[in-house]
Amino acid sequence: MNLTDGHKGGAVISAVVDGGPADRAGLRPGMQIVSVGSEDMVTKSIDDVAAAMQDVSAGGQPVSVVVRYIPAIRNVSQRSRL
Repeated sequence: MNLTDGHKGGAVISAVVDGGPADRAGLRPGMQIVSVGSEDMVTKSIDDVAAAMQDVSAGGQPVSVVVRYIPAIRNVSQRSRL
């Protein structure tokens, strides 16, 4: 799983390895990690979020990861029909 800086802190999932733990858990690109276990991640740095996720992976025990989907902001232009 890859992370990018989230809007106003935190981290957003940018890629998930097919068949990996994140994929099997249903995590998808565009989801912001809100909490890992009981620890709030919304205002944490991307390094803090990555460290918390690595700690979870190393422990081998199930843990709650709360996410929310952040839709991509798209630049849309419309052509006028004359």
